[in-house]
Amino acid sequence: MSKNNTEENSMIKISKKSRFVHRFRGFAIGVVVVAVLAVGSICAIKFVSINKVNDKNKATQAVVASGPAATTAADSDQIKKADSAVTNATTQAAVPASGKLSFSSKAEKTELTSKDALKDTVFVGDSVMYGISFYKYLDEANVVADQNMTASNASNKVSDITKSNPKNVVIMLGLNDANYQGKKAEDVASSIESLVKSIKSANSATKVYVMSVLPVTQAFESGNGVYVKQSFLNDLNKNLESKAASAGYSYIDAASAFADNTGYMDATYTSSGSNIKAEYYPFLLNSVSKLVTGR
Repeated sequence: MSKNNTEENSMIKISKKSRFVHRFRGFAIGVVVVAVLAVGSICAIKFVSINKVNDKNKATQAVVASGPAATTAADSDQIKKADSAVTNATTQAAVPASGKLSFSSKAEKTELTSKDALKDTVFVGDSVMYGISFYKYLDEANVVADQNMTASNASNKVSDITKSNPKNVVIMLGLNDANYQGKKAEDVASSIESLVKSIKSANSATKVYVMSVLPVTQAFESGNGVYVKQSFLNDLNKNLESKAASAGYSYIDAASAFADNTGYMDATYTSSGSNIKAEYYPFLLNSVSKLVTGR
């Protein structure tokens, strides 16, 4: 009986010890699990924080990089090129490839402000265009004109017109043609259209503008040996305007800026009755420049 009691007491001690070990093991495992979860949470929080800081730094760097202080010379050149491209695109969009353009006001005395803007433009024509270089408003390189030039013989000047690869060519022809008896306005307009095609064939990138022939005074029209009629000039201008879209040039109505309420040249603007006074060339050139170059 005593032996049995001893064994039983021993088993009870072992059982208590086992339960204690199990309890301790469970407690230890719990502590470990909690510790692992805590460490994981801390790592996750640190990872998120680091990412946020990195994102913030990247955003800050992006903002700084876009500011003036971080702009390098290469970046500056790229910005200038981009700005220039936008300006050119805007200017080109504002100037139609064909159609009718008009001066914004009646002719007036003013200062020439467009010489630099017109450096890549060539003016072609008779006595009115000849006056541009004669009065020294533009260089001779920008003018291909002859006081006796007609729409018919202007085709002989195509190489002179296109040799500098101008961005723009502005034509005013027809006054001398109008002084030849028997010519029709539509034939003169067709000759000018052929000239435009020859210019564009020589340099397809060149934009061509055809200006209306300026009016003449009634006194000039009735002069001895003069066969020019204002009605002929009106018909010619109508033909030039109607051909613009199909011929690929832009038509510029300059006549209205110099005409009086009867359609003839306002005597204020001329001494000869057909050519404008020197002091009105700046208005003519500035007005053309606004339409052709946007400046």
